[in-house]
Amino acid sequence: SEIPDGANVEKSLTDGSQTNIVILLDASGSMAAKNGGKTRMETAKEAIKKFVSSMPENANVSLRVYGHKGSNKDSDKKMSCDSTELLYDLKPYNEADFQNSLDKFQPTGWTPIAKAINETRVDFEKGNTDGENIIYVVSDGIETCDGDPVKAAKDLHDSNIKAVINIIGFDVDDKGQKQLLAVAEAGGGSFETVKTAEQFNELWEKERVRLYSEWSKWIYENYNEVSSESANKQNELHSKKG
Repeated sequence: SEIPDGANVEKSLTDGSQTNIVILLDASGSMAAKNGGKTRMETAKEAIKKFVSSMPENANVSLRVYGHKGSNKDSDKKMSCDSTELLYDLKPYNEADFQNSLDKFQPTGWTPIAKAINETRVDFEKGNTDGENIIYVVSDGIETCDGDPVKAAKDLHDSNIKAVINIIGFDVDDKGQKQLLAVAEAGGGSFETVKTAEQFNELWEKERVRLYSEWSKWIYENYNEVSSESANKQNELHSKKG
């Protein structure tokens, strides 16, 4: 039957096929705002680390940050809008290396979502992307660098890479929610919004469970169907022999 949406995480556990999980993290200045005693960036980093560490050992993960250079002042707009960087290459999760990547930046600049998505396509094209490709964009606001994130998401989803792009909005206003929802829909994914650290962690846990449960259900249903078909064929063959 048709496979479920999202990464083929359960299959990667059983037959060694590849799953690529990419995190695109907004490092614009607004991510320095505090929610519940911690900055949005601190909360996002903690939740992301917990999520990727729960993925299967043979799944690849990567971290790309955007808007992390310059500042959110007009004088620094060009510098910041040109800033997106792959800090953790697409590879199996290593706790120390991933934490080191998270420690390399702080929220400072503008929000070049489209550029980050386009550069992620280049990352995929350079690497081995056989298998399932799934992207999570974590942002607290809309594109502010004159790019077109909806087009970028659609182009990537419709390419031979076939990546699914999900958006997690962190305390996003109504205008931001509309744009980010459009980006997720263009990328074949979903849009969720959170306001607190607890909601953030609950969302990641929900997503982890969804990936595992959907694939477990798909494998179980198709295994039973194939087994039943095999039994019918064997019975048919035995009846002909008789």
